[in-house]
Amino acid sequence: EYNVQDREYVLVFDKHQLVDTVILSEDNTDGEKIRAFSVYASQNIGERGIRIYSANTVGRKHICTFPPIRTEKLTVVLEDAEKDARIVSLTPCYHSGKQPY
Repeated sequence: EYNVQDREYVLVFDKHQLVDTVILSEDNTDGEKIRAFSVYASQNIGERGIRIYSANTVGRKHICTFPPIRTEKLTVVLEDAEKDARIVSLTPCYHSGKQPY
């Protein structure tokens, strides 16, 4: 489960997790409303962290892939979106056999 504050969707893990994919979906009942977003990973809960992914649209499903990273917190920031834009699903995954950072 994630927390939403001021166009930031924050997912905090109980312990550091290995992640290389984040799957996002937006509420597109009235069309796509997100025009730009970024994903950040942090080793410390009190920080936003480093940007690990950015793109333009989310739509029904957007699969964000990046090199494996161990993180305690993921943050998705809506950088350009209509006021009522909303992420309805944020799912972190680990699929890679690559060594983490």
